[in-house]
Amino acid sequence: MDCNICARSFDRSRKPLCTTCAQVSVYEPRIRQVTGLLERENYHTHSEAIVRPGNDGVLAALSQDADWDAITNAVKKHSSERAQAEQERVEARIAAITEQADSLRKQMEDYRSYIRDVKRKNEERRQEITTEQKELASRRPQVLTPVESAQQKAAHRAERVHTKTVDARAYICRHSSSLNGVHQLRDIHGKHTGRYQLNGLVLPNLKELNSPVDDAGGFPYGKGSDGTNFEHHAHVNACLDNVCHLLGVWCHYLSIRLPAEIILPHSDFPHSAILPEKSSYKATNLPYPTPLASHPSSPSASRLLQEQRNLPRPRLLHLDRPLSRLAKEDPKTFGLFVEGTMLLAWDVAWLCRSQGIATINTFDEICDIGRNIWLLSLAQQKEGSRRVRERDRKSRSSTDEPLHPAAAFGMFSHGNLGHSLAGHEGAALLADWRLSQPHRPIDKLRNHLLTDITGAEWDVLDEEDYADSQNAGVDGGEIAASTVLVGGAQRRALGDQHPAMSVMSVASHAERPRGESGWMKVRDRGAGGVT
Repeated sequence: MDCNICARSFDRSRKPLCTTCAQVSVYEPRIRQVTGLLERENYHTHSEAIVRPGNDGVLAALSQDADWDAITNAVKKHSSERAQAEQERVEARIAAITEQADSLRKQMEDYRSYIRDVKRKNEERRQEITTEQKELASRRPQVLTPVESAQQKAAHRAERVHTKTVDARAYICRHSSSLNGVHQLRDIHGKHTGRYQLNGLVLPNLKELNSPVDDAGGFPYGKGSDGTNFEHHAHVNACLDNVCHLLGVWCHYLSIRLPAEIILPHSDFPHSAILPEKSSYKATNLPYPTPLASHPSSPSASRLLQEQRNLPRPRLLHLDRPLSRLAKEDPKTFGLFVEGTMLLAWDVAWLCRSQGIATINTFDEICDIGRNIWLLSLAQQKEGSRRVRERDRKSRSSTDEPLHPAAAFGMFSHGNLGHSLAGHEGAALLADWRLSQPHRPIDKLRNHLLTDITGAEWDVLDEEDYADSQNAGVDGGEIAASTVLVGGAQRRALGDQHPAMSVMSVASHAERPRGESGWMKVRDRGAGGVT
């Protein structure tokens, strides 16, 4: 280009001399820059149209020569219409929400008015209740006094009825004890011998079931009407039957159910029996227990035996032979008999505990049935005398101490609503008892009797044999075959060749006449002699 001022043309080799020359020299670069900027703006607009949301790829498909302004205006118009429609929807929703809010405000106002009414009514009712409570508090003594008085009178009448019931129980039990001859034996000096009598028979200690000899070496259980000594096992049978009968009478009068059920003799059941605690009072009409060897082997008998095995087996309180023979010949029956006798003694101890006698806590004490029955008889007598003293006193008010002492005789039973042995009072009465289960005493008694049977130092001698042994000579070194060599007297006859010995008489026990058998205890080997 030529300069308008200097009219010179210039190129790369010639430099501009004036401002116009300078402007002319930069005119073309400026045009190229503007053209580049326009192209850049077009590209930028096209890229924005492509990436703008909502075009669904329509603008991206258009060429760069399209009318972008028209297209942009159309898009803006469409966007504005869509925004206007959305605004209308939002305004409609706002109107609905506003209407619902107005409805809720109205409901809240209604609820507030309802709550105000309820509070007002509750306040009025509260005031009425307060007034009624004050009136009731003022009238309560007048209303409750007759009720409390009637309650006290009813309780006093019930106490008197219970007192009379206890009196009647103690009275009839005391007279039944008197009729059955419960006595404590004394010697000629009036001292207690430690033996007790029931129906004229001396009750044996369970530890003496195998040995009827007392500490003095005599027979402590008396004689029969003909003056002869009783067979020991027959005496034990009679004593056990008497104890069962007396317990049955007492428990009937006291309304008490013993833990181990006692079966008294009845039809097809000739002897007394007892059931274990877990099998008691669960079956009726139990068959009489017989040895297994006596059952026939027929199919019908086998079925009957199988049916009987499903029932609890009573423990017979009866011996058909001496206890030592029973232990050797029938150990199973021996074990059942020992279990039955201990269950009977445990029943007596349990009855003592339930009637306020808390002195039976050891194995030796539970074995002494006579002493325990005597303690029950003493409790009956004490209860009767105490009742006689109480009748002489003035009647007591409800604030005084109760008429019944703790666990008096006849107070606790299974037939009472109060002081019931089946309730918590009865459980508390027997809670700390050391003999609450009979298993250990049964094992101790069995072991004691077996030890006494196997290790006893007693030998049975005929009176005639003993007299012959004292008078027999030793001439010729011969001794009568029927004599018994015992102690130092016969040791002299045998010389130094044989030590002291104890030999049974040749005569059998069945051949000895009743009443002529005696008991003799062998002393220590070195002591010599016979006692």
